Amino acid sequence: MQPITPDFVYAQLRIAAVAIVAYCGGAGYFSPAGVTLASALIISVLPLVVPWAFSVYANFGMVKVPVNSQAAAVDRVTKAKAAEGASDV
Repeated sequence: MQPITPDFVYAQLRIAAVAIVAYCGGAGYFSPAGVTLASALIISVLPLVVPWAFSVYANFGMVKVPVNSQAAAVDRVTKAKAAEGASDV
Protein backbone atom coordinates (compact mmCIF):
# COMPACT_ATOMS: atom_id res chain seq x y z
CA MET A 1 0.00 0.00 0.00
CA GLN A 2 1.23 3.50 -0.82
CA PRO A 3 2.31 5.40 2.31
CA ILE A 4 0.57 8.72 2.67
CA THR A 5 3.31 11.32 2.41
CA PRO A 6 3.00 15.00 1.53
CA ASP A 7 4.39 14.29 -1.95
CA PHE A 8 1.78 11.60 -2.53
CA VAL A 9 -1.02 13.91 -1.37
CA TYR A 10 0.27 16.75 -3.59
CA ALA A 11 0.30 14.45 -6.59
CA GLN A 12 -3.21 13.20 -5.95
CA LEU A 13 -4.56 16.71 -5.39
CA ARG A 14 -2.86 17.97 -8.54
CA ILE A 15 -4.42 15.17 -10.57
CA ALA A 16 -7.86 15.93 -9.13
CA ALA A 17 -7.44 19.68 -9.64
CA VAL A 18 -6.32 19.29 -13.23
CA ALA A 19 -9.22 16.93 -13.92
CA ILE A 20 -11.72 19.40 -12.45
CA VAL A 21 -10.24 22.33 -14.35
CA ALA A 22 -10.18 20.30 -17.58
CA TYR A 23 -13.81 19.26 -17.11
CA CYS A 24 -14.88 22.85 -16.40
CA GLY A 25 -12.97 24.04 -19.45
CA GLY A 26 -14.53 21.37 -21.66
CA ALA A 27 -18.02 22.08 -20.33
CA GLY A 28 -17.66 25.73 -21.27
CA TYR A 29 -17.40 27.17 -17.77
CA PHE A 30 -13.99 28.67 -18.60
CA SER A 31 -12.47 30.20 -21.66
CA PRO A 32 -9.10 28.71 -22.73
CA ALA A 33 -7.37 31.60 -20.97
CA GLY A 34 -9.44 30.94 -17.84
CA VAL A 35 -8.43 27.28 -17.83
CA THR A 36 -4.77 28.22 -18.12
CA LEU A 37 -5.08 30.73 -15.27
CA ALA A 38 -6.99 28.30 -13.05
CA SER A 39 -4.44 25.54 -13.68
CA ALA A 40 -1.54 27.87 -12.90
CA LEU A 41 -3.16 29.14 -9.69
CA ILE A 42 -4.12 25.69 -8.45
CA ILE A 43 -0.71 24.18 -9.13
CA SER A 44 1.07 27.07 -7.41
CA VAL A 45 -1.27 27.32 -4.41
CA LEU A 46 -1.56 23.61 -3.51
CA PRO A 47 1.98 23.29 -2.11
CA LEU A 48 1.17 26.17 0.24
CA VAL A 49 -2.31 25.11 1.31
CA VAL A 50 -1.78 21.38 1.86
CA PRO A 51 0.95 21.63 4.57
CA TRP A 52 -1.06 24.32 6.30
CA ALA A 53 -4.16 22.10 6.27
CA PHE A 54 -2.14 19.13 7.57
CA SER A 55 -0.75 21.19 10.44
CA VAL A 56 -4.20 22.51 11.36
CA TYR A 57 -5.61 18.98 11.31
CA ALA A 58 -2.70 17.54 13.32
CA ASN A 59 -2.92 20.24 16.00
CA PHE A 60 -6.71 20.50 16.22
CA GLY A 61 -7.81 20.20 19.83
CA MET A 62 -4.24 20.04 21.15
CA VAL A 63 -3.26 22.11 24.16
CA LYS A 64 0.32 23.36 24.05
CA VAL A 65 2.00 23.74 27.45
CA PRO A 66 5.41 25.43 27.69
CA VAL A 67 8.13 23.28 29.24
CA ASN A 68 8.87 25.70 32.08
CA SER A 69 5.24 26.43 33.05
CA GLN A 70 3.55 25.57 36.33
CA ALA A 71 1.37 22.96 34.60
CA ALA A 72 4.48 21.17 33.32
CA ALA A 73 5.98 21.22 36.84
CA VAL A 74 2.83 19.70 38.34
CA ASP A 75 2.83 17.04 35.63
CA ARG A 76 6.46 16.12 36.36
CA VAL A 77 5.71 15.80 40.10
CA THR A 78 2.63 13.69 39.37
CA LYS A 79 4.59 11.38 37.09
CA ALA A 80 7.41 11.09 39.66
CA LYS A 81 4.94 10.12 42.41
CA ALA A 82 3.23 7.64 40.12
CA ALA A 83 6.61 6.08 39.31
CA GLU A 84 7.36 5.75 43.04
CA GLY A 85 4.06 4.01 43.54
CA ALA A 86 2.58 6.70 45.78
CA SER A 87 -1.05 6.08 46.66
CA ASP A 88 -2.06 9.75 46.83
CA VAL A 89 -1.74 10.40 43.09
